[in-house]
Amino acid sequence: MFGRDDEQTERESDKAAPRPFRLAAVERADQAFRSEYPGIDRRQLTMEWEDEGHRRAWMAHYRWALDDLGIPPATSHPDREVGDCVASAPTPSTGNLTVVSVDASSDQPIGGASVRVWGPTVNQGLSGYWGEARFENIAVGEYEVYAIDFQHRSGQGRVTVTRGETELRLACRQLG
Repeated sequence: MFGRDDEQTERESDKAAPRPFRLAAVERADQAFRSEYPGIDRRQLTMEWEDEGHRRAWMAHYRWALDDLGIPPATSHPDREVGDCVASAPTPSTGNLTVVSVDASSDQPIGGASVRVWGPTVNQGLSGYWGEARFENIAVGEYEVYAIDFQHRSGQGRVTVTRGETELRLACRQLG
């Protein structure tokens, strides 16, 4: 029994425990990252896949800032430490998309149309009585949208989903 306890203690001590961030290094990393990516503004990074490249870039700036300040990393796995802390970041970059399918000739809503969106995520839904298909909490970015109904009216378009609400009015025409 004594040997097992020692083995367990050794294995637990090998694990990297996340450390709190060093504020001076965080400030330097933020400044360097924002100057390299000015379009990011004050948006906070998330653990979503679309932020992976930005997260890695920020972590590299953080490690460089630690080196510049003469602070050694806690373990040989600084990515895990920083990643664990970033995992508790605020809300991901999502938005809501409403696609309104209408008949191109009469401008009347098309209920029951199958609506598909392709982009950072792929979704499918049906339009309701007023021609609206709603996609909530989808990743922000560029989407291709396609709608078709049982009378073979179809339409397609492109939309950029941003945080908050985005709407696309899709004019559908008869196929053939």
